[in-house]
Amino acid sequence: MQNRRVVLTHGVATMITFAYERLQAGLAMPGLFEIGRRVWVGLAIAEILLLDECSLEGE
Repeated sequence: MQNRRVVLTHGVATMITFAYERLQAGLAMPGLFEIGRRVWVGLAIAEILLLDECSLEGE
């Protein structure tokens, strides 16, 4: 996890298991966000930008 990237996914059913496994193993998991398949692309982008602007490093 050198780049500390946050994962954006439609596949929360598979990714949530992966995230919990990393945490249980003591590995870093900077973040996991589910984006609903019915969300408009423009709205998804706006929400992601809002998260970026309003989040503090380390949250």
